[in-house]
Amino acid sequence: FFFKQKTAYEIPKRDWSSDVCSSDLGGGVSGYKTGDRVVITHHFPCLKCTACLDGNETACEAMHTKHIDPGGFAQYVRILESGIVNGLYRFPETMSYEEASFVEPLACVVRAVRKTLPVQGRSALVIGSGLAGLLYIKVLRAMGAGRIIAADMNQQRLDAAVRSGADEGVMANGKLPSADRVVLCTGAPAAATQALECINRGGKIMFFAADGPDKKLEIPLTRFWISQPE
Repeated sequence: FFFKQKTAYEIPKRDWSSDVCSSDLGGGVSGYKTGDRVVITHHFPCLKCTACLDGNETACEAMHTKHIDPGGFAQYVRILESGIVNGLYRFPETMSYEEASFVEPLACVVRAVRKTLPVQGRSALVIGSGLAGLLYIKVLRAMGAGRIIAADMNQQRLDAAVRSGADEGVMANGKLPSADRVVLCTGAPAAATQALECINRGGKIMFFAADGPDKKLEIPLTRFWISQPE
């Protein structure tokens, strides 16, 4: 639910790892020192509002508050006190910086998969084989999913999907197979329509990506009322 804005001055990048370069934390915050290897969860919920208590933490208004300045592509990043208290974590020496940078996106995928439990033995269609799609395939495979099909418009991405655990990669410009769990990992409008068409009766759809805040999607309400997907 985060979308790019036209701000030429912004230095982006949300998923990163680094060393603590200054231990002058201020504000009575302690527990970290210069040289600590850390990752930051740049957004986090309040855990107190109705959305949080219902298990829908990403709908929390607090998730729109920024806790780093400016962003991970900068040479130095300032982590606000709120980020230090609620979202800063050390990672072990046995983990590389590259691996640590996957902590946040992988956590997002794990949470999304949990929203569509059970997945064990269920067929899955993952539309979009970029970073999120590949992580989704790996997590589904680790959690015992049945046949996993990856769909994309790029053959190299489909090859990567198969190497990541998909049973088959298919081009997304044709008719896609139906599945018990359908995951949308691309913002392409046509893919959203495909996701609705491919869900089995009683299945579950996860819209992990979206086209934009003002886009609309037509839903075949009567068919869904009969087949009862979630």
